[in-house]
Amino acid sequence: MTPKPLSISVTSSNSASEVLGTEITLAAKADDGIEPYEYRFTDTYAGISTTVQPYSTKSTYTAVLQGVGEHKYTVAVRDADGRIGSTVYSVTVRPEAGYEISVSMKSSQPQRVKTGTGVTLTATAKGGYGETQYRFTETYQGAAVTRQSYSAKNTYTFTATGIGEHTYTIAVKDKEGQTTSVAYTMMVYDDTLRGIDVSAYQGNIDWKSVKNSGINFAMLRVLSGTMSNLTVDSKFNANISGASKNGIAVGAYRYGYAMTVAEAQREAKETVNAIKASGYNITYPIAYDVEDANTQGKLSKSQLTAIIKAYKGVIENNGYKFMIYANTDWLRNKIDMSSFADVDVWVASWFLDGTPNHNHGYNGPGTVTIWQYSSQGRVPGISGDVDMNIGYKSY
Repeated sequence: MTPKPLSISVTSSNSASEVLGTEITLAAKADDGIEPYEYRFTDTYAGISTTVQPYSTKSTYTAVLQGVGEHKYTVAVRDADGRIGSTVYSVTVRPEAGYEISVSMKSSQPQRVKTGTGVTLTATAKGGYGETQYRFTETYQGAAVTRQSYSAKNTYTFTATGIGEHTYTIAVKDKEGQTTSVAYTMMVYDDTLRGIDVSAYQGNIDWKSVKNSGINFAMLRVLSGTMSNLTVDSKFNANISGASKNGIAVGAYRYGYAMTVAEAQREAKETVNAIKASGYNITYPIAYDVEDANTQGKLSKSQLTAIIKAYKGVIENNGYKFMIYANTDWLRNKIDMSSFADVDVWVASWFLDGTPNHNHGYNGPGTVTIWQYSSQGRVPGISGDVDMNIGYKSY
């Protein structure tokens, strides 16, 4: 037959919340075992457990409370047969009146700073029991990193990098373990326009997070499907609404499949109709994306040029700005770009390192105003890869 577990109870001479320096006595009582009982008292505070009274027949423990915060006293009991049980009694230690600690923080720069700017954060603590220490933690894109561990130094100096929102949490503690903190949010920007282009492939997008990451503009796929199954991209309406409501400038694009002038005009009309039906205005251009090797890639230069002109005409006749999207090879060799010398160009030119630290490489007719430099970018608010762009013109 399995013996009953030990029954253990703990009472305190005081309440479960007391002021620092108060003397308390904990009294343990054990039943359902074989006497004599032995008792051990362990104090767990700030993550550290300390045996404050080893096993003995003494069932009480008296202490003067030190260390502000929660103390968990574990009382372990063993009987004459070696059976062991335990229970926990918690005490919250409060600072004495007038010794509560507080902290404030100021920055050497405004809350919106340009990348590369030097910043110093200065924390000032008041109250407490002295020997105050400060810790600086930065949270950026969901990751928290301690930038300066607890020390007597109350300043943290750094160079602002990483476009988007940064939150700095300054924690302070005194010699009695009393802690508090203050948070400061800073927005880092640069003069480069940063953009993405998205479609249904990106799924549901958290546009607020996208905006907070420093994205300035988004090119949205309007239509999906080839000429035989032309339809509005399943995420277009959600994307144009989400981007617009969060202050992200919007443009649009159609991945072209047209093989005739008439088909190009149909693509353009469907593009315009979808944008108008969304109820939102766009300020960036509508791009005709020419890159499909299995369809338009088989056309002659004159045929493809005529198709682009047809799409362009419908777009502009409806009051929208037109641009061409293509990679450098198509711009040089498959399109008669001399026919589009006055047209803005969105060039696709990717490098292995996935960064824009290169020259996009196109200097022919037309004006490059957007450069798509990677297809494997990562942006908060978007699951998986996303195309990344640099803008040279604000529309």
